[in-house]
Amino acid sequence: RAADGAADRAPAVGEGPSARNEPPAPHPTPAKLLASKGGLEIRGHLVTQPALAYYLHLTNNSPTPIDGFFLTMNKNPRGFAVAAQKLDIDVLGAGEETELMVPMVVVEAMKTGSTTALEASFTLQLAMKSNPTGVVYFSDSISV
Repeated sequence: RAADGAADRAPAVGEGPSARNEPPAPHPTPAKLLASKGGLEIRGHLVTQPALAYYLHLTNNSPTPIDGFFLTMNKNPRGFAVAAQKLDIDVLGAGEETELMVPMVVVEAMKTGSTTALEASFTLQLAMKSNPTGVVYFSDSISV
């Protein structure tokens, strides 16, 4: 545990390693449309097996390339947080799409509410930043 409490918080945007663009495993649940802004379409859902991750399918419907992808989550009842906020996507060209698994961790400092009575379902609030799209806020209803 770091003296400054860094172990109890999620990394700030730009800190830590980047999430690797790993080939996703087959998904029994289709990716939900979560947001669309400036030509960037975001689909995804939570994956708990074989490891905790957030599956993302990104489509660039704009006429310009998109880059500089970061993902973060708000505090939530389970303490879910992205392991690395910088996503491993160099450039998503016009008309291109990509999918990736974003590794997640449980961070005690990210938990909200009672730690003894975990909610079976809750809303996970996320934000994705990219250039030139800016910040896109979206949420996902989670049932665990």
